[in-house]
Amino acid sequence: MHKIFSRANLLAATALTSVALFGGQQVLAQGKAAKIKLGLSGGMTSLLGFGTQKSSFEKSSNADVSGVTHYEQFNIIMDTEIHVSGSIRLDNGMTVSVVAEFEADQFTANGASGQGDKGIDDSYMSLDGGFGQIRIGSTSPGSHDFANTAPVIGALSHDNGDTDNWVVVPAASGLGSPGSDISDGNVMKIVYVTPSMAGFILGGSYEPGAATSELVAASGGNSGTETQSFDVGLGYAAKLGKANISADIQYQRVVGPAASSIRALRGGMNISAGAFTIGGGYRQVRDTDSGVSGTANSSDQDTWDIGVTYSGSGWAIGLTALGSEMPLTSAAPGDDEVTKLLFGVSYGMGPGIDLLGTIAYVDWQDEATNASNNNVGYAVVGGVSVSF
Repeated sequence: MHKIFSRANLLAATALTSVALFGGQQVLAQGKAAKIKLGLSGGMTSLLGFGTQKSSFEKSSNADVSGVTHYEQFNIIMDTEIHVSGSIRLDNGMTVSVVAEFEADQFTANGASGQGDKGIDDSYMSLDGGFGQIRIGSTSPGSHDFANTAPVIGALSHDNGDTDNWVVVPAASGLGSPGSDISDGNVMKIVYVTPSMAGFILGGSYEPGAATSELVAASGGNSGTETQSFDVGLGYAAKLGKANISADIQYQRVVGPAASSIRALRGGMNISAGAFTIGGGYRQVRDTDSGVSGTANSSDQDTWDIGVTYSGSGWAIGLTALGSEMPLTSAAPGDDEVTKLLFGVSYGMGPGIDLLGTIAYVDWQDEATNASNNNVGYAVVGGVSVSF
C-alpha cells in the first residue's frame, strides 16, 4: 500500500512537473512574441518643364517699373515621400497596423506654411478585422477611401496644386486647389470603414478640430475659431460582363464659425473595360448659414472632373478635364472660375521606374476684370518617378 501510494505520488509529481515546464515554455514563448516589424516604402518624382503666363497678368514691360512681376518659364519640382509601416496579426484574428508618411523635400507646398512637402502626411494606427477597419490619427476621411474621381496619367494631376507650380494662381481667386472629392486632409480624426458586403462599402469619420494641435478644439461660442467635420459615404463596386464599375456618393458637414460652416455633397463613377478607363466626379459645396451666401465670405462652390485613359504594354495615355466655379458676391457679376485640361503619358522604364509627361492648359478667371486677377497659361512638364 505504501509502495502504491509512493508510486502515485511519483506519477503525480512527474505530471505536475511536466505541466509546469510545458506551461512555462508557453508563457516564455508568448513573452517572446515578435513585435511589429517596420518596413520602408515610398517614392521620388523629379519634374522639370516650362510654363507660361498671360502677359497682362504679369504686367510685363520692357521698363523696370513698380508693379511689374515677371515669372520664370522654367521650373524644377521634387516630390519625395518615405513611408514607414508595419502590421501584426493577433491570435484573435485582428490585424494591428501603424503608418507614418514623411515628406522629404526642402520646401513647403507651393510656398505655403504649415503642413506641406516638408512635414508629415499620414500618421495613424489601424485595427482590421471581420468588423472592418478603424483608423485613429492623422489620416484621410473614411469616405475618401473609395471615392471615384477622373483618372489621370502623367506628370501632373488636375485636382491639387500641381499645375500651380507652372501656371500661377491669381491671388484674388477664392477657388484654392479645387477637386471633386470632399476632402483629403490628413488632420487628426477617427475613421471607420465597413468590410465589403455584396459589393457595397460604407465609411465615415469624425474630425474634432481642423487645427494641427493637440489642444481641445475651440469650435463653439462667440470666440470659437476652429471647425469640426463629419463625413459619411457609400461605395459600390462590381463586375458587369467584361467591365468593372465603381461608384460612390458622399456627404460632409463642417461645423464652426458661420463663414467656415458648410455642407458638401459629391458623387463619382469609374468604368474600366479592357485597356480603357473613363470616369469622373462632381462636388457641390453650400454654406449652412444663409447670411453668408452671396457675400465675399461665401464658400459656395461647384467642381467637376472627367477623364479617360488607355493603357498598353508598359505605357499609358490619358486626357483629363476639371472645372470649378465660385460666386463670391451678388453685387459683382460673374464667378471665380478655373478650367484645366491635361494630356498625359507614362512609360515604364523598369520595375517601379516610370517616365512621365504632361501638357496642361489652365485658365483662371475672376469675377473682376482686373488683369492681375485673371491668368491663362500652358505647361509642358516631364520627369521620372521612382517607387520603392
